[in-house]
Amino acid sequence: AHSAVPCADATGVIALSILPAPGATISGDTTICAGSELQIEVQLTGTAPWQLEIGDYGTFTAEQSPAYITIAPDATQTVQVTAVTDANQCQGTGSGAYNFTVNELPYLYLPADTMACDNHSVTLTAVTTGNVQYLWSPGGYITQSIIVDSTGIGTGTGVWTVLVTGDNGCSKEASVNLTFNDCTGIDNAERGSVSIYPNPSDGRFSIGSGSGIQGTYNLTITDASNKIVFSKSDILIGIQKQQVINAGMLSEGIYLVKLSNVEGTLSAKLIIKK
Repeated sequence: AHSAVPCADATGVIALSILPAPGATISGDTTICAGSELQIEVQLTGTAPWQLEIGDYGTFTAEQSPAYITIAPDATQTVQVTAVTDANQCQGTGSGAYNFTVNELPYLYLPADTMACDNHSVTLTAVTTGNVQYLWSPGGYITQSIIVDSTGIGTGTGVWTVLVTGDNGCSKEASVNLTFNDCTGIDNAERGSVSIYPNPSDGRFSIGSGSGIQGTYNLTITDASNKIVFSKSDILIGIQKQQVINAGMLSEGIYLVKLSNVEGTLSAKLIIKK
């Protein structure tokens, strides 16, 4: 037979540590321009590091408090910390909010890169809307339009930039390349020595003589950066002799057509529109 052995009562102590939930607090109110970045400060409690969920901007890791988070908002909105997790895997929610207003940039359009002869001038106009201020460089001009020639510049390509600033303090910048070419003979060409028809064209045009020049020429077409983009040798030009040129592969823009031989160079402007 078995005798029953009485069991002693079990006793003991269990120590529990209740960790506080982490917290994340943000606050602020500011105005920025569209396309700008915004840095917000987040005050954190709990044990580093933290994982922060911030609205539509995703998850960020913070190594210390306060943490500085950079975001690029594209519209006026309020940002909040929706969740925070610390190193102890304790979770909490954020408090407070950061309110910001996003102001629109001013509208700005500059014409495409262009070219001109070195004895001519070009008017550059910034197309804008609303009340804006202008600042051109080089030159420091504060007007909507400026007149540029090759004086002090010479031939070659230069870059002109305009910065426009709206009433809300937001600014936008645009640049245009302007090329001045050595257009020996251009004046004669403009009086009809060289005829291009049609002009503008889609890149297919006839070139001929309207005032007595004749001979064999080498033809080149240069773009706004003075780069040769089309060439053809031994073009016979005369009063009753026109040559059909097919440069339809060229994109829209303003080009310079040059006819050259041992007697000199004649030039004419070509406009391609498609």
